[in-house]
Amino acid sequence: MTDTPVQPPVGRLERLKVFIGDLARPYVLIAVGTATAKVIWVAAPEGVIFAAGGTLAVLYGAKAAETAFGAKKAADVEVAKTPTP
Repeated sequence: MTDTPVQPPVGRLERLKVFIGDLARPYVLIAVGTATAKVIWVAAPEGVIFAAGGTLAVLYGAKAAETAFGAKKAADVEVAKTPTP
């Protein structure tokens, strides 16, 4: 038997806060990357600089998607590890 303390279930408000935080972070990164690309396009009309800003937006978007879907997969793995009585 383990010495792990029993934790009470998480309330609805806490789940809502976590959901909003997980949802907002990726969109903020995508918005910042896109805004950066637009500002660079206006400030310096060379296509190379715009491509660099666009690439940054794509990389942030991909990282945000990886984080969002990775958390779901990690949760599924933890559920699968839990022994059933």
